[in-house]
Amino acid sequence: MELAREEMARAADVGVTIVSVADGAYPPRLKEIYDPLAILYVRGEVAILTRPGIAVVGTRHPTPYGSGMAERLACDLAAQGLVIISGMARGVDTASHRGAISAKGKRWRFSARASTSSTPKTTRASPNRFSSSAGLSFPNFLGEPLPRRKTSRFATAS
Repeated sequence: MELAREEMARAADVGVTIVSVADGAYPPRLKEIYDPLAILYVRGEVAILTRPGIAVVGTRHPTPYGSGMAERLACDLAAQGLVIISGMARGVDTASHRGAISAKGKRWRFSARASTSSTPKTTRASPNRFSSSAGLSFPNFLGEPLPRRKTSRFATAS
């Protein structure tokens, strides 16, 4: 129990909300996957987790055409009110977030590990720092990185 209290305090110190699978704010579609995560660490607007959205996934090394299309598609979908859901890697993930930002839309940013940083190293140089929307981190504890896995929960959740 003490460990849980420490984790909650650590999360609060870095502006993170802990959402459990039993919480009404937990994404309903994520509950439907096999073995849903017990908790999510959320930085940003928790209310968007239950809004309709669409996942945009792709390569870290798209062609200029692919990057442009990912951005345009995300922009158009965000303008229609869908939440854009993607990872935090360079390439298609970054392009989809740029599109959502240009439409002033909402987005989720998924990370396969918990972090006290709101911006991944690969996108820190980006002019849009992705700080205006909810970002999700899959849990272990904030102070300890998740172990590497052959199959990530990120792929399952997408």
